Parts: sequence; structure tokens; C-alpha cells
Amino acid sequence: MSWQESSLGLNNEDHNFLKVYKVAVTSVRSLFFFLFTLACPKLPTQTLRNYLQSPPLNMTGVDLKRYFNGTQRANINDATKASGKDFDISLLFVCIQRSCRKLDPFGSIWTTKTNPPVLEYLLTCNKNFRNDLLHDYPTIDDTLMNKLIQDLQDLVKDTYELIGKRYSVDVKKEIDGLNDNIDKIKKTPLPVPDVKKYQEELHLLRENIKCTFKDKGKEELADTVDNLTMTDPASFISRRETLKVTAIYTRIDLVMEENKNKNKNIPISYEKLLKLLSFDGRIPDVLILEGPAGAGKTTLSKLMLAEWEKWIRNKSCSFLDLESFDFVLHYECSNSSISRYIDLLKFRLQNTTSYFKDDDILRSTKQIKVLILIDAADDLNPNSKKLLIELFETHVPESRGNLRIICTTRPQALKDLKSMIPTNLSVVLTKIIGIPPERRGEFVEKLHEEMIKQGQSTQETKGLINYLHRSQGRMGDHFRFPLMLTLLTYLWAADPDAVNGVTTVTTLYLAIQNLIQKRLQDRLSRHETLKYSKTVSEIEKSCFEFQKVLYHESLISLSLDAMVLPAKCTTNLQKAADQHKLPQAEVFAAFLALERKWTAYGYSDQLAASHKSLLEFYAALYIINIINGDIKTKNQDDLELKLNAGSLSKSEKKKIHKELKESKTIRTILENNHNDSSTPMKYQKYQNLFIHLIGLLAQRSTEDLHKYYNELIDLMRESEVRDSQWFQVISEAECDSKVTKYVSEKMNKSERESWDISDSNMGAAIEMLHTVAPKHVCVNLETDPSTLKYLSPLCEILANSKSRISLDDLYSFKNPDKSTSDAYLEILSRTSSSCFMEGILGNYLLTSKISDDLDHLSMLSVAILDDTQASALKITLTETVEALLNEKLKVIVLHICKSVSATSLPRMIFDPTTNKKITFSFVLSAVEDRDIDWAIGIIAALYPIDRVSLNSSICFPKSSLSLGGCEKIIKELNSRSIIGHTYINPSQYEFITPLKIVVTSKKITEEEAKTLVFPGYEFKLDPLDMESWLYISL
Repeated sequence: MSWQESSLGLNNEDHNFLKVYKVAVTSVRSLFFFLFTLACPKLPTQTLRNYLQSPPLNMTGVDLKRYFNGTQRANINDATKASGKDFDISLLFVCIQRSCRKLDPFGSIWTTKTNPPVLEYLLTCNKNFRNDLLHDYPTIDDTLMNKLIQDLQDLVKDTYELIGKRYSVDVKKEIDGLNDNIDKIKKTPLPVPDVKKYQEELHLLRENIKCTFKDKGKEELADTVDNLTMTDPASFISRRETLKVTAIYTRIDLVMEENKNKNKNIPISYEKLLKLLSFDGRIPDVLILEGPAGAGKTTLSKLMLAEWEKWIRNKSCSFLDLESFDFVLHYECSNSSISRYIDLLKFRLQNTTSYFKDDDILRSTKQIKVLILIDAADDLNPNSKKLLIELFETHVPESRGNLRIICTTRPQALKDLKSMIPTNLSVVLTKIIGIPPERRGEFVEKLHEEMIKQGQSTQETKGLINYLHRSQGRMGDHFRFPLMLTLLTYLWAADPDAVNGVTTVTTLYLAIQNLIQKRLQDRLSRHETLKYSKTVSEIEKSCFEFQKVLYHESLISLSLDAMVLPAKCTTNLQKAADQHKLPQAEVFAAFLALERKWTAYGYSDQLAASHKSLLEFYAALYIINIINGDIKTKNQDDLELKLNAGSLSKSEKKKIHKELKESKTIRTILENNHNDSSTPMKYQKYQNLFIHLIGLLAQRSTEDLHKYYNELIDLMRESEVRDSQWFQVISEAECDSKVTKYVSEKMNKSERESWDISDSNMGAAIEMLHTVAPKHVCVNLETDPSTLKYLSPLCEILANSKSRISLDDLYSFKNPDKSTSDAYLEILSRTSSSCFMEGILGNYLLTSKISDDLDHLSMLSVAILDDTQASALKITLTETVEALLNEKLKVIVLHICKSVSATSLPRMIFDPTTNKKITFSFVLSAVEDRDIDWAIGIIAALYPIDRVSLNSSICFPKSSLSLGGCEKIIKELNSRSIIGHTYINPSQYEFITPLKIVVTSKKITEEEAKTLVFPGYEFKLDPLDMESWLYISL
């Protein structure tokens, strides 16, 4: 029902509602107060808190916090309220439960209906009667009013009578008072003060329900977070998940996709995820975190959960705005037992929700801030899909911004996920790029040191870090992701020599698989049930037979989108273990994880893959077994029986041989495992399996690879392998020339024309350049160029192409004291070269080579280490000014180190008649407050006098500037008229383009940064040194 106050002109139904409510409030409260004073043995002037914490109850502070909310705890500790006469119904009910003699304080008797009913149950019914009135009753006419009042009158009377029996007291006076009170309320119109009072009380009651739910729920979530934030992607090796995510986590680079321009990705730091806005300036309802297998999506969501718990405990949190959420809920899409929001709330808040009705729970969650972390949307099953649709279509819109969702997914499932989100919801898409090269050593160091602490390794961490530094250039692109680095670390801990052969994802998985098998066989040879009954070779054979079944069941699970193995798959594995006389616990623990999953019947122990990539690898091994003939499908057995039966014609035999051959095609194997004939095959789910498979075939033999690569690459195209993933495919195929040629034929036009070549896919790119002639190539160097053995050969091939080249040596640009880019620019800029240089970023001493390329450059970004280099660059920079007239050069960025003096630099003069918009940026690294005068001198020396069409930024990465230092910089710049400029567009509309100042400094907080507001300047704090280097190109 709805009722409103319009100059107190309530209609008859509104008055009826308030009368029923008044009966409930006065009658139930009088009943509860009577019982409390009768049955609580405390002294009249003693506070209830003092009584509860004294013998014989001896409650602790934790106990009180569990039973009473914050407001209630204050009331029971207030000496002026010791009698309890000012307690409301909710507080009196809890007081009765916890302090009154002759009552069971904990039993289910309070909520269990019996015949005849017991006192405890009737007390609960009295409390609930008032609460039930808040649940949108239908319009209360006179008839319904009388019925409700009579029902309550009977309930209260029965409760008084049971009190009289249990405590041997006469309750006639109380029952007569009850009847008189109700009779007066029914006959007398409600006065205006009562109307206002009960309307206000209704509001306060709902507010109290919400606050109690929020307080209890927050406490329960914080208590249960600990287990959820343990992580170890390689737990199938360590046989435990005991690494705290906060202990091993390091920086992961992310980008946000610009909605208006999907080819433009904006770098972001993961701590600012919740501060992102959509392209139209809205706070996103749904934030999608996309990343390939092993990218760290689950780990990032667990870190967010751990940081929220840290905020609840210590008021400290690295994620901006995470502290504003009352609840943070984690949900795995592989969980098939939850299909409704209310089920998720009851699952995560089992204790809290037991005190509230479903309507109260849902209503309360709409009034508090809730963040739901939905992990692995690529693992959706019918029930988890129902949950997501309910959230997107109902609860998110109705929450009015209080409920936000972060979804993690693999790229191949992104399209399906986005199709489920209504268009009225605001969505932001982010992508995980991986751990930056300079942080990978930090990641493996943290992980390995934790392993040493837990007795999982005895190797030296330094050796692992040195190996990683030497090998980054020859490792595949996937080694920027946490899972691959974790597996590599575990392999190092077990066998440092084994890592030398690891160059691809497949070779790493094979090495890990060999490690698992070796450890399992070693354990089994010492197992009580086997050490006398089986030889080592017999154990090895039994394990091999068990693994055949494991690989098959893995493919079945993958086809069903089930990370948790279905019951039938588990049964088949149990039978296989028993058949080969292997102890189930040992073999299951070697290859799988035992997880406690919530089901409709409570918690259940179930077998699951510890990571989806592992499930896909096992499934790929099943297909390899069929190809090898190690396993025969039922269809193959039937065909061979027919073939051996005899009396077949030549044509019939030919037909059967053809069917046998087709039964070994990858497509046929997958279709035979597709159990749902009502839905078409979705090859996107097998994308990672296909990449594993081509790697496994390459490791077996060239003959096998050449037999299947056509079909595999066709399937990859259908599974939406795209862009740089083709480089990984070629790397997994050991850069086989036939595979490379066929891949080049299957690439679409945009994939053939524009390439981004990174440190880790140069070998594949070299092979591809023999068959493809891209128009645009960007070579991105993030690691030390001297460790990249393919860089010089790549430059040689590109020099002889007709491609437009951008050489982005970010490593040398950031570290000019450690590396230069000259050797590679010299190759690309030879007189005989046929390529065109479009962009140059790095540290260049051979400035004449830069001058040679000015006619084609659109971006020039150079580091200046000292005065000698600055003097050499003077001529180049002067020529650069003239080159602006070529209508191509759009970006100039200078990284100036502190050893450069202002007098060695030229003043840039831009032609004010040009209509071009020029970006001119400075990067001044490691600046402290004492260096401000030097910094201002450098900027003043270089800053152009005429800057009508100039778009400028000044970045201070790795600085230690204070708030006062930043204020001084802005004021000094302003005094020299180095400021944002006015730009008038062709429509005569005036724009103010501010001068951007980006600072990395741990001495300034986000709140302090907000105070740096000056006309003509845009101040941006990047405390984590994530954006400062990349911001220069925006």
C-alpha cells in the first residue's frame, strides 16, 4: 500500500493502517517490557551491558557486537535507561532472548512452529507482526483492519497466558489492559500528533532494519573475506592455496577503451578502477575487466576484496573509492547453485540474512552501497546467466546508483556478456595489458620469497630474477601475465634446469605436467597400499591410463562450461582410479583441486580444475591421444568392428576407412562431445584449447603439425582469434613456415595492414614478414634492447620493406643513462632503406639520422641526458620547427634529465600561421623541491613563444615533489606567461586549452591534489607512476 501526508489529509485506509500499527507498537512493546522486567534477574539500576558481562553470562565485547547493533549497544550501556522502559521492540526482543531466565537463548525453538506453540515462538511472532506491516500491504479497509487487530489481540493474549504459566504469575491485569487499549484505539480517531509520531516511527523502523542489516552484514563479510583472498594459480602443484593475495600482488597495467574511438586505449592504474567515468561522464553501472587466460582477472578481484576488508579493519585501502561501499560481494560464474540475487546474498551473508525476511534484505541492499565482483563471465552456466540478467535488468536500475558491478571475462566471451547488459546501463570496458617488464622481477621475487617462507622452495631468488631478465625477449607475449610467471616460478623452485627449455606457453605446461607426474609417481611408490604391490613401471602405466580418462572428462567439462567437474565426470574418474588400484585422494590432488561449493543442500566437496587454462590443456591432450591412437572413441571401435567383420565390399571398406579418418578430425572430436543438440557449437570457448593444441602438435613432430594446421587455423578463425594473438599462434608452432603462410592467408585486411610488434613476439613477426607486407608497423620496446636477439634482424627486414615504421624504444627513453636507440635507427635509416619512419621515441645520439627522417615523421620523442647530447640536438630541434610546415609532425616530446643545463637548449618557435594543432610535451624525471628552479629554467628555455595552436603537457615522473612544490611550479610558470592558451575554432567559438601538469609523487595525496586549481592549468596526480610516461602521447 502507499500512504502520503498531504497537509495531514490522510484517507480512511491510511488511518486504518496507522491504527493497526499503533495497536502493534503499543501492545507488543507492553508485552515485551512486562516479560523483561519479570524475567531478567538484573538489579533495577544495573545496566544490561554490565549484567550481561558479569557472571554467570560473562559475555565478551565480541558477543555483544554479535547480538546488538551499535545503537542498541549504546542504549544497554546507558545508566539513565537501565530500567528498559525506553527500549523499542527490537531491542527488548534481543534483551529477552539473551538475558531472561527460563528461556532458551540459542535454540531453533524461537522460529519453529509446534502444536501447541511454545512461548519463544510466540514472542518471535509478536515481533514479526509489526515488521510484516512494512511489507506493502494491500489497501486496509475496515474489514481487514478489524481482522488484523483481532489476530494480534489473540496472539498477544496467548503470549501473556504462556508467560503466566512458565513464570507462575497472574496476568489477568495485563490482558485486561491489552483489551482496553485496543478497544480505545479502534473507537477513537487518531489525533494529529499520533499520526506524525507513527509515520516518523515507521520511517525510523525501516531505517533501523537497514542499519542493522548493514552493520551485521559488513562485519560478517569482513570475517569471511580471509579465505576468499588466498590465491595461488598453481595450487595444483603446491597442493594448497595459501598465498595471501596482498603479499604477492604487484602492478598490472590496464587500459580503458575509449567508446568514441575503439582504436584508442587510455592507460589507467588499477587503483583507479572505481573512479573511471564513461565517455559521456557517467559513473558506470557495469565495469568490464577483459583479459586473456592467466591475465590476473581473478587475482585482481581478490585483491579488491582484500583491500575492502583492510579498510573495514584498519581504515587503509589502495583502491580509490572502494571505502564507500558497505558490501563487497564476490561471485564465481562457475557456481551453478545460485540463480537469484537473494540467493547470492544468503550465500555470502548466511548468518546476517537468517535474521531478516527476503523483502527486508532486498529493500535494505537497495539503500546501501553494494559492489558485486562477478568473476569469469566466460564460465556462465544457465543459472549464473539468470543471476546476471536479474542483476542487470532489475536490481542495478532500481538501486539508483547504489549497486555497481565489476565483471571479469576473457575476450572471446565479451560479445555475449555485453549483449546481456541493457542499453540504459552505463558500461566501461577495461583490458588487462599485463605486468610491465620492470615489475616482473618484483612479482616473481615476492612469490618465490613467500614460497621459501612456506617451505615450498630452497632455490635462490636472485638466480630466477637474473634468468627472467635475460630471457624476456625470447619468451612469448603471455609471459607478461601472472599465471605464466607463477608457473615459471614453481618450475624454477622444483628444477631450475627445466626452465631453460621454456619458450612458449605449451612448453611451460608440458614442463609443469612432467613435474606433476614425477612427483605423483614418487609419492605413489612410497604409498602404503602400493609400495609392495606395484613396481615403478606399473605405477607409471597406471597413472598414464588414469590420465587418459582425466583428459577426456576435462574436455566434457569444458564443453559444458563447467569448471567444477559434473557428477558423472567425477564418478568416471573414481572408477578409473579404482580400476587401476590408485588411491583416489593422491591422484585427484595431483591434477585437480578439491573445492567446497555451495549447493541447494549446503556445502559440498567437489572436484574442479584449479585454473581454466589447465582444464583446456588437459582437453587438448585428450585430442592428441585420439590423434595418436592412444584412445579410441566408441564410434571408432564400432567402425573397426565392422571393418574386421569380413564380407564387406571394396566400396564399403573404402567408406569405413574414410569415416575412420574423419573421426580423427578436431572438429569431429569436438562435435561428438557437444551434448546439447538444441544449441549450435560455439568455438569461441575452445580458443585457448586450439592454441595449446597447435603447440602440442609442434612439440610432437613437424609431420603431425602439417597434417592438422589447416583445420586448426580455420577453427581459430571461427573462434575469433585476432590481431596479436596470431603472433602467439606462430610462436606456439615454433615459427613453422607453412603455418605462418596459412595464418597470413587467414588474417583479415586490418590485421595484415597494421602491426604492433612487442619485445616478445619479434621472432614470429620476422617469420610473418616473409609472407605479409604491412603498411604500418610499430615496434614497441619495453625491455632493455640489448637483451632482444631478434631486434636487429627485425630492423633489417623492415628497412627493406615499404612500411611506415614507428620505433618506440620506451626503455631507452625512460632510462637514457642505461641504453640508446641509435643502432636500430641507423639500420632503419640507411640510404638504401625503402621504409618510411613515422615515429621515433627513444634515446638518440646520432641526431643526423633523426634529421634525415623529418620529412615523414608524425611524432618525435627523444631523451636528452646531458649538455653534450643537448648541443648535438640543437640543430635537429631547429630543423624540427621548420619541419612543422610539412603538415605531418604532430607530436614533440622531450625527456630532459637533471644533468642538462638550460643554456644548452634552443627556444622553439612555432609558425603562428599554421592551422595545425601541435602537441609539445616535457618530461622532467626525478624532480624534487630543490630542483624546481632548474625545472622552471628548462621549461622557460624551451617553451615556444608563439603557441596559438599548441597543446602542451609537463610530466614529472618518479618525482618527490610536495604540495608546496607543485604550487610553486604553477606560480613560476604563470609569472613567465607559460600557461594554457586560447584557441578559436573556425566557428569562432573560443576554447581554453589548459597546460597539463602530471606529477608522480608519494608526498601528495589525492585530496591535496584537488586543491591545485589554477586558471589555465590542469593538474593531474599520478602517485603510482603509471600514467606519466604514457600520458605524453595523449
